[in-house]
Amino acid sequence: MLATFLLTVGQNSRYCLTRKTFGRAHSTSSRNFNKILKALNTIASDMMVKPGSTVPSKYFLVDWGFANRRQFLAPFRGVRYHLQDFGGQGRNPENANEVFNLRHASLRNVIERIFSIFKSQFTILKSAPPYPFRTQAELVLAYVGLHNFLHKECRSDEFPVEPNNKDSSPSLVGFEVDDDIF
Repeated sequence: MLATFLLTVGQNSRYCLTRKTFGRAHSTSSRNFNKILKALNTIASDMMVKPGSTVPSKYFLVDWGFANRRQFLAPFRGVRYHLQDFGGQGRNPENANEVFNLRHASLRNVIERIFSIFKSQFTILKSAPPYPFRTQAELVLAYVGLHNFLHKECRSDEFPVEPNNKDSSPSLVGFEVDDDIF
């Protein structure tokens, strides 16, 4: 079951290939995929939060197209935002709104880097997965848990932490990034 799941998400294989590879019916492959997904999401929360830390609530980083409201954090309009706007000497944030936008841009940069890492490790993300939205959301949580587990247990050069492409985002400003994601 685990092998079919890993083949599907790691190589972007469809059920027809896993059916040929493992000799299982489409319905069996689908059922096994969902069982593994459920199991990974059961343990994923343990792999996402460091022991002793607490996360008070969920917040969603959104862009200017969304309004600031409860649990939605949009940047301030008309205020410097992009990381390169703050780079260089004498270009530090000048007020609280700029500090907020700098932190918002830095967090957004982290999220973009995380998905770049995921796309290099879980090739199913290179195109829209053929699953309902809820399953796609569950897959992301499973990827986080699986990534953190593998990173913790497989300390070798064979498991890259950073994407190998030249399109990766610039370095973070004002943040230290831990090895674990989330």
